[in-house]
Amino acid sequence: MLYDNGQGSDGANRTALWTMTSSGSGFGGPVRAWDSATGGSWNWSRSKVVSGDFDGDGRGDVGVLYDYGRQSDGTNRTALWTLTSSGSGFGKPVKVWDSAGSISWDWERSKVVSGDFDGDGRGDVGVLYGNGQGSDGANRTALWTLTSSGSGFGKPVKVWDSTAGGSWDWERSKVTSGDFDGDGRGDVAVLYDYGQGSDGVARTALWTLTSNGSGFGGPVRKWDSSAFGSWSWGRSELT
Repeated sequence: MLYDNGQGSDGANRTALWTMTSSGSGFGGPVRAWDSATGGSWNWSRSKVVSGDFDGDGRGDVGVLYDYGRQSDGTNRTALWTLTSSGSGFGKPVKVWDSAGSISWDWERSKVVSGDFDGDGRGDVGVLYGNGQGSDGANRTALWTLTSSGSGFGKPVKVWDSTAGGSWDWERSKVTSGDFDGDGRGDVAVLYDYGQGSDGVARTALWTLTSNGSGFGGPVRKWDSSAFGSWSWGRSELT
């Protein structure tokens, strides 16, 4: 759990990472594995958190997509930090990617997941990014991946863009990841909101984007609540 401790008397934002370790039959109490008080200011409200075995050592690590906001040159700056597990604790955050100096990246338009998308035994990071509405009125969304090398991450690569297949509303998307076809590579799933029909029935669908190791196929609809009944997207949490 990434926990918000608010602002200290020195004005610094304080955030901590706590872990509850499984015994197999239950969990131990929370243990504080890292605290930003030992290393500077960290704003919890600017953090989106994921987990994965990013270095391929068999232990889960933590990644944080961090918002630095709009810069003086008008670009948005976002960075990816990782906290690596030693088995008995976590190292301090290490910045493994920073959009500064390369591209403008809006944290507010980012929904982040993790998975071993290329099947090399190391966790990668995926971001479903909202590009807003095009001049034709279509909503545009893209999927980007940052691939782990074991010691760091490559820059984001766009692996899918909705402009190739129609309108896709990022605001109506909840995203997760998993190896849905059992081929050893992580895939991405999106729970999509179609809103309420004229009959008052709420419609939701599940789409998957399947990894081929070097990229992703376009979204395929795997389930649609219209064949089942009313399903409220707003009342649904994706895991």
